[in-house]
Amino acid sequence: MNKIYTTVWCESRQQWVVTSELATGSGRPKLTPKKSALALLLGAILLPSGSVMAANYVGETVTGIQGIHAGDTANSTTINSGGSQFITSGGYTSATTINTGGSQLVSSGGFSTATIINSGGSQRVSSGGMANVTTINNSGNQNVYDGGWSYSTIINNRGTQTIFNGGTATITTLSGGNQHVSSGGSATSTTINSGGYQYVSSGGSATSTTINSAGVQNVLIGGTAFETIINSGRQNVDGLGSATSTTINSMGIQFISAGGSATATTIDGGFQNVYGEATLTTINDGEQDVFGKAISTTINGGVQFVSGTATTTIINGGTQRISDGGTATSTTINRGGEQRLTAGGAATTTTINSGGQQYISSGGSAISTTINSAGEQHVYSSGLATDTTLNSGGFQLISSGGLATSSTINSSGRQYVSSGGSATFTTIMTEGQQYISTGGTATATTINSGGVQFIDGGLVTSTIINGDGYQYVSNGGTATSTIINSGGVQYVSSGGSATDVTMNGGSQIIWEGGTVTSVGINSGGLQTLGSGGATIFTTINSNGLQRVFGTTTSTTINNGGSQYVHAGGLATYTTIKSGGEQEVTGEANQTIISSGGAQYVSAGGKATSTTIESDGQQKVFGTITDTTIDGGQSWLWAGAVADGETRVNVGGELLMNAGSLATDVNIQGGTLSVNDLSDAISGPDTAQVGKLTMVGGNVNFLRNSDGEFAKLTITELSGTGNFLLNTSLADRKGNFVTIEQGTGQFGIAVADSGKEISDHTDLTLNLIHEKGGDIDFEMVTASGRSTRFVDGGTYMYTLYSQQDKDGLNGGNVWYLGALDGGGENPGGENPGGENPGGENPGGENPGGENPGGENPGGENPGGENPGGENPGGENPGGENPDGENPGGENPGGENPGGENPGGENPGGENPGGENPGGENPGGENPGGENPDGGDNGNAGGNGNGGKKPMTTPATDAILAMSNAGLNVIHSELDGLRTYRASLDKTGPESNVWGHYLGSKSDIDTSNGAAYQLSQNGMEIGADTRTDFAGGSLVTGAFMSFSDNKVKHARGGTSKIDSYGLGLYATWYDASGFYADSVVKGNRLNNKLRAVMTNGGRTGGDWKQYALSTAVEGGYQFDLKNDVSITPYGRLAFVQMTSEDVKLSNGMKGNTGTPRSVTGEAGAKLSGKFSLSSTEFKPYLSAAVVQEFANSNEVTINERNRFDNNVKGTSGKYGLGTSITVGKDVTLYGEANYRQGSQIETPIQGVAGVRIGF
Repeated sequence: MNKIYTTVWCESRQQWVVTSELATGSGRPKLTPKKSALALLLGAILLPSGSVMAANYVGETVTGIQGIHAGDTANSTTINSGGSQFITSGGYTSATTINTGGSQLVSSGGFSTATIINSGGSQRVSSGGMANVTTINNSGNQNVYDGGWSYSTIINNRGTQTIFNGGTATITTLSGGNQHVSSGGSATSTTINSGGYQYVSSGGSATSTTINSAGVQNVLIGGTAFETIINSGRQNVDGLGSATSTTINSMGIQFISAGGSATATTIDGGFQNVYGEATLTTINDGEQDVFGKAISTTINGGVQFVSGTATTTIINGGTQRISDGGTATSTTINRGGEQRLTAGGAATTTTINSGGQQYISSGGSAISTTINSAGEQHVYSSGLATDTTLNSGGFQLISSGGLATSSTINSSGRQYVSSGGSATFTTIMTEGQQYISTGGTATATTINSGGVQFIDGGLVTSTIINGDGYQYVSNGGTATSTIINSGGVQYVSSGGSATDVTMNGGSQIIWEGGTVTSVGINSGGLQTLGSGGATIFTTINSNGLQRVFGTTTSTTINNGGSQYVHAGGLATYTTIKSGGEQEVTGEANQTIISSGGAQYVSAGGKATSTTIESDGQQKVFGTITDTTIDGGQSWLWAGAVADGETRVNVGGELLMNAGSLATDVNIQGGTLSVNDLSDAISGPDTAQVGKLTMVGGNVNFLRNSDGEFAKLTITELSGTGNFLLNTSLADRKGNFVTIEQGTGQFGIAVADSGKEISDHTDLTLNLIHEKGGDIDFEMVTASGRSTRFVDGGTYMYTLYSQQDKDGLNGGNVWYLGALDGGGENPGGENPGGENPGGENPGGENPGGENPGGENPGGENPGGENPGGENPGGENPGGENPDGENPGGENPGGENPGGENPGGENPGGENPGGENPGGENPGGENPGGENPDGGDNGNAGGNGNGGKKPMTTPATDAILAMSNAGLNVIHSELDGLRTYRASLDKTGPESNVWGHYLGSKSDIDTSNGAAYQLSQNGMEIGADTRTDFAGGSLVTGAFMSFSDNKVKHARGGTSKIDSYGLGLYATWYDASGFYADSVVKGNRLNNKLRAVMTNGGRTGGDWKQYALSTAVEGGYQFDLKNDVSITPYGRLAFVQMTSEDVKLSNGMKGNTGTPRSVTGEAGAKLSGKFSLSSTEFKPYLSAAVVQEFANSNEVTINERNRFDNNVKGTSGKYGLGTSITVGKDVTLYGEANYRQGSQIETPIQGVAGVRIGF
């Protein structure tokens, strides 16, 4: 049907109206096109808005312009090319078809419904216009903008809907067509089916879009998509586009390009590819591939693949896979969740909760992971975990090439390192546990308090075990370079091994099957080596301790370190250095005891092939075998046994207590010492040696107390050497040696106590019982020099031998008896050499309180106290160790030998019991007739015929020192005389003066105690002259000091320091007569040092005081000018105090009250001459000196008294001079020679200066 529209003016309405008429087939009215278009335009646009006449168009075809206005309707309109339909203000169209070139504009309240837009047709919806149920077919186009609204649009193949500038499209269905939403446009509830495309860009938005199979939504720059549902379709979010609250269902795809973003996406079986950024994604099922960023993702199921970055992910049940450089940060993995890191993937700050799992492999890495209770981290195949924290119940499993570094294992956390896995820098805290199994390795682990590391077949290196930390190594496990600090513990057992361990106060416990190599045990460290355990190359340092119940080899014990070898334990190749200690209850082999080191072999303990070096010490209560002593000491206590060969080289010492046994002793210049007190509770009270071979060296009996003297039994003796014995002749006691069989030459040196002997004329003391063989004994000193005698108190004794003496049957008995004075000096001129020991043997205090004397082997050569305070107990020999009456009240007695002088059975058939030394200690009969030494016989009587015995060197030294002080003071008085000789009856009013004095005298007292006195000293004084009519008087005061050395003829040099003060006065008469007087007081400090006959030294110190005075008178005769002769007479008196003397060898003395009264008569020939201004006054003198005192009695040992005077006459010759070198300055000097029967002074001199004023 064709209608023709005409615009006409309506007068009644006062407006233009559009009218129409049906066009018939006869044609149409002749209308000018321009005019018709103008009319339509005016009607649609320019007409006033007032009410018009409503028009209703049905089934019209529009090829021009049609306006549908308020109240107008158009139904089933077809708009063809060139046609335009305008629908405005209440206009309504329905079922419009817009074909190619046709267009429809819906605006300003216009409404279009059921419009079909075909290819080339277009519909514009704007400004409040609305298009409803529009269908856009192939190449059709709908534009919705400026407030236009499209509702329920269907866009078919290649149809296009464009929504922009505030346009809105609702419930659009795209079935192969396109929807473009931009610039403020919005599309809501769009459904995109197969072939449909929605483009959202530049401020456009799409809400509640549903994308079905093969549908595509493209969210472009500036576009936004909200609440999209993707059902096997695809959403592309391009750069700067965004998608929010998207749901991706099965087979749906969301693709987020670089710069694009997706927020609050839910993936329910679909796929999300993220090259941009995805935030708050929830993956229930399906897959998210992250090449860009994923933030705050929640994975409930499905998989997230991360090649980009994922942050704050929560994995509840699905899997997160991170690879190819992908990173995940702050991930939380809950029960059922799983994170897998491979091929360069990395996870940081991951938290693994109960049931969650993290797998790291193939180049993947995890940093700062926290594993909570029942969470698991698996590291394998080149995976890397760093800074992992394992909390209570958390697990970290490392295997097959996996590496975990810097892990912290907290309470009840567990790290398992198995085959091919490794863990480095792990820290194990309280109740944390690390397990290293076969093939696993752990490096630089720190085990803190309460932490535990288990090595079961694995390898750990550089572990630090701190206080209360524990390491267990077993079943082929190995720990290397471990440091155990205070309180830390390492257990090694059952095939486990530890190497290079440093212990700083911790503990190491090695049980059966455990092996430890190269351990350093420092202060506070304790290594316990259990039965079946073994250590090699252990070093024990200060305050370190090793307890050995198993086997230890090549241990070094340094200063302060200790090793205890318990029963069942074995120590081999141990070196004990200075200050180190080894205590052996088990067994020690091949031990070297270095200087200052000590080994203690307890009862039941054994030491084999021990070498003791210089100053090393071995104390033995058990058994030693094949010991070599090179400069150190081995000390055998009661019950100890030295088996095999004990070799004692030069400087070495084997020290034996009573009750000890040495089966084969080879002395090569060393010393065998025997203690003086028995520490045996019962059994033999003698030390026993089976075979003793000596090539030099000494058998030395020690004397450390006032207890019993030691005894020694030797089964077989051979070689050469010396026996150094101690005696107390006063008590008729001494050391005693029983020799069953022997050959060789041996010296005997004896040191007596120094106690005085009640009857020295009738005494013998048995020393050695030589039962069989051919032994030659001679007396020697302690140094081995041959001598004939020994000091015994005041007098000397010598060695005798006798067959079967005193009931000691079989062989020779060697004994001491008194030595008579036969021969001028039986010991030679000086048995000690000119001065054995130097000018001062031993220094000021040679040897301390006992410088050799009482004990020629030294005060205590067996160590600090080789017998303790009383190593033999309170009474080592019993109440009467020598029998009921060994020396008896009558030791010499009427019957000194008696019928049985040794008591009822002194040696007995078997005095030591059935077998006193064990099965056969020391040979077939080690004790022989007298295995315990018996009472040594000692019945007395030496048959010397009552001749005068010879005094000891110590006696002579006391006698000499008691006399020497007198000569010291006389020499000082003579020095003052020399000064007085420089004066005459005229001179200065006052003088000060000083001079050096010196002398050297050889003196022999009346008892034969010869000595040499050397004096060096000085005197200074001042005086004043008073002139009288008949002469002048000089009065003055002076002080003196002299250092005096007393060289004893029989060895030793003593010293006297003399300090004096005095007054003097001289009268010079005008007639030539003079009278001189002096009074003086002295204090003398005496230091006696003497060498005894045996080569030992003794000494004692005391102070003494003296008063002296002298008067002299003479007359000067002038022979001619400047020559005169002066005869004179002089009387001098010296009195010294009586002092008690106690020497270190026990000798006592009393000096008596030394006194000297000398008279001197002589003459002095003087001259005087001058050279230039210097005046010389030389003189010569000669005199006779007479000593009058003859009652100087000295007492030795409170018993023996000696007359100690030097009474006799001597001549004295001197020369001197005084030289006046300036006004009132005079030099003076004098030299004298004196010769008498008991004194010779080759030189006595004075040199001084006097200054007058």
